[in-house]
Amino acid sequence: MKISFCTSCMGRVHHLKETLPQNIRDNPASDDLDVEFVVLNYNSQDDLHEWITTDPEMSKHIESGIIRYGKTTDPEFFHMSHAKNMAHRMATGDILCNLDADNFTGEGFAAYLRSVFKKDDNVVLNPSHRVSKLFPPDDRGFFGRVAVSKENFMKLRGYDERFSGWGNEDTDLMQRAKGLGLRHLRIDTTRHLGIIKHSNEERVENMFEGERRDIELEKVEGMKNQNKSSLHKLFNKLKILANPIQANPEGNFGNGRVLMSDGNAVQLDTIKEGAMSPFNVCALGLPELLRGRIAPRVIKKSDVGFDSNVDFS
Repeated sequence: MKISFCTSCMGRVHHLKETLPQNIRDNPASDDLDVEFVVLNYNSQDDLHEWITTDPEMSKHIESGIIRYGKTTDPEFFHMSHAKNMAHRMATGDILCNLDADNFTGEGFAAYLRSVFKKDDNVVLNPSHRVSKLFPPDDRGFFGRVAVSKENFMKLRGYDERFSGWGNEDTDLMQRAKGLGLRHLRIDTTRHLGIIKHSNEERVENMFEGERRDIELEKVEGMKNQNKSSLHKLFNKLKILANPIQANPEGNFGNGRVLMSDGNAVQLDTIKEGAMSPFNVCALGLPELLRGRIAPRVIKKSDVGFDSNVDFS
């Protein structure tokens, strides 16, 4: 089995310089586990390209295939859904896990994923809300850690690119995955949820400019600090259930040209095959949504049944 950690980066190389080397050290390959770190340079204007292609350690990992690096020069601003879709489409693994540039995986996270998906690959996995309450609001920047099989990611047509700015695209993907019939599993261990703490200003600085960026910053601060009732959260999830299971109905997701580290250009074009009816809505996910409120499926130590000296508690 091959696990692909997918990271898109614009203006955040200072985070990637800390997280990427550590994440590679923490997730070594083994006889039955292949690991790659997909890094999409989303027209980053910092020294990301120079660092990752000339740093001896990083260039060694590119040569070995541990890092799969590509650069696109088209975007002017960071479009989160589109950037994630491009990175996921670049991946060659069986299991795709989004990994924000400021996220640490913790030791053995690839092996953790391998054990979960080896039992059942028709699942979607992300951090539990219970474990998030152990962190202050500003330290919860790990909810984008969503893992799903590549086959199911393509069936879902990726993240919905109608979302712009910060947030919501990962929640939408989770709901559509449940509508597709995938079981929702939740990470309930803090060891795999490390992040680099940073400001809300940094979250939005590459998304827009001027007044629109100020508006986005105000939205982010409201989203992170507002204590919504359980009823309000449930209502928002129920609204998503009226959406089609597939996003990007024309098959345009993650489109663009990526120049890979070997000098070859990859053109990510429209995907027309496998289209579902727009009436195939997420209402199928209602039982799983209700289960999530009543008896969520939490991954416990017994669920990752393999011999390891890593403590998953």
